[in-house]
Amino acid sequence: MVENSSTVLQCKCRCLWHVVNLCIDSGKVEGSPAPTITWVKDGQNITSSVNPEIQLLNGGQQLRIANAFSSHRGVYTCMAENKVGSALATHLVEVVLRPEMMSSTQEVVHAVEGDLVSLTCPVASIDLGTRIEWRRDGDQGPLESGNSYTISNPPSPPRLTLLSAKDADEGAYSCVVRNDAGENRVDFQLVVWVKPAINIPEGKRTVEEGESLSLDWYDMMTVIF
Repeated sequence: MVENSSTVLQCKCRCLWHVVNLCIDSGKVEGSPAPTITWVKDGQNITSSVNPEIQLLNGGQQLRIANAFSSHRGVYTCMAENKVGSALATHLVEVVLRPEMMSSTQEVVHAVEGDLVSLTCPVASIDLGTRIEWRRDGDQGPLESGNSYTISNPPSPPRLTLLSAKDADEGAYSCVVRNDAGENRVDFQLVVWVKPAINIPEGKRTVEEGESLSLDWYDMMTVIF
């Protein structure tokens, strides 16, 4: 079930042994004498007074979990008992939580041109059905492994790796984590430092003695930081 949703568990039992006059039919518990129905979660008796989010309905025939959260995960057992025997039903309840990040603040990553750069998605836990995408600012679709990137997915730590950082790689990247309960994301700002380079045009300037020469910096060289 999904976080903050509700569900109803039916006490549809299976017999532990053949019992006369204890009948389980279409999810309804019947017996003669009338059976007592109890619910247990992970070995602990369930009562609505102790667990206000859990309601026992129809004389215990149903158990309703309202506004589910992580503490509702577990094994629920319904037991019907009378003087001549017992029967039980067991339900395993998993609660899918909205993806949680260990850090929600934008991380600024500095790299030198040519470096291998790894961005690790700080997702706290990965449940069944979790989907992870990497996106870059302005891109319509998710990034994919290729010549420039490699993407690692669970069970390895979810990671985007730039094999050789370039000036053009500078910008915003996002790890987007989705499941049936919702989505979360964390953003990275990649700053690529480029070594200074001076490009001097080929050729030479000749001036005769006594004459003046003016050199324009922007005509002579380009400095890249």
